[in-house]
Amino acid sequence: MKAKLAIASVIIAAISMPAWSDTFKQEVPQAVLPMHETSKPVEFDHLRHTQVECTQCHHKNEERGMSFTSYKCASCHSTAKKDKSIDSSYFKAIHGRKALPGDLGTRCLSCHVNEQKTRSKDKPSLTGCTNSSCHK
Repeated sequence: MKAKLAIASVIIAAISMPAWSDTFKQEVPQAVLPMHETSKPVEFDHLRHTQVECTQCHHKNEERGMSFTSYKCASCHSTAKKDKSIDSSYFKAIHGRKALPGDLGTRCLSCHVNEQKTRSKDKPSLTGCTNSSCHK
């Protein structure tokens, strides 16, 4: 009798597992979110980071629910000039995206106008189309 009860309990638990796991399932946010904890505000697209575990950036907090642990992009994306060609480099993460219609986060000038202000005059323009570092 105990064996039948144990088997029945295991079967019931196994059947209810999918429904129970949905309670803890967290959807990936669809929105591109502004990250202000970085040295310069950046747009963070969760859909481009689905291969990364959520817990690498977020943790559960009893008082606030899910919270963000401040990381710099460079903790995952190398900013070293020698690493520019690596797929996970900061350069490729930013410059390797194609702008889609309505995709405001991927417009060159959204970053390059501000960057140009800090750039020395002897370097190629980041904002002009003719003779710029993009269009030679």
